Amino acid sequence: MTNSIILVYFVLSLNSRHLAHAELTTEPVNLAVEPGEEATFTCVWADDSNSTKQALLRWSVLRTTDSNVTTSSGPGTNADSEITLTNSSRVQILDGKITIQNVTFADAGMYHCRDDSGSEPAQSELIVYDMPSYVREIGIIAGVAAALLLVLVVGLICQARREKRIRSAQADKGNKKPYSSLIEREY
Repeated sequence: MTNSIILVYFVLSLNSRHLAHAELTTEPVNLAVEPGEEATFTCVWADDSNSTKQALLRWSVLRTTDSNVTTSSGPGTNADSEITLTNSSRVQILDGKITIQNVTFADAGMYHCRDDSGSEPAQSELIVYDMPSYVREIGIIAGVAAALLLVLVVGLICQARREKRIRSAQADKGNKKPYSSLIEREY
């Protein structure tokens, strides 16, 4: 009977050590998207030993409000609020994976993945940025480039005409005609 007690103790000791070393990780650690895009984070155990418990993972988001926003803490204060996430029309959570469709600026924050075993939560940061549109700037640059090209072409045409007149004047100097022939041409 003493042998079976030792065996049970050994099994319990192994299991408790195994649970203590279970570590959650998320991928990607940081994700930056534009508004309207989709964001996906995946949470797994680092040693993949608890892959059957993926459905037990919970997601939450920690958001820090801007100091310019009035919150329940009062105007001009920073307030951290952690919100447990559930499935909705834009958020789908399934087997440790969270997908946020049509991301908005309000979705930015630190996303935490937790389980019930007491493991440290894993976290990933979602950054939502507004990529500036350069359409107007490109139009301005194209317009300036077209204007400069037009000035260059007109300048080249004027220079060609000037050179033609100079050559013509030099040719006329070489063929000096009497004054009377110039007058006849005018009439």
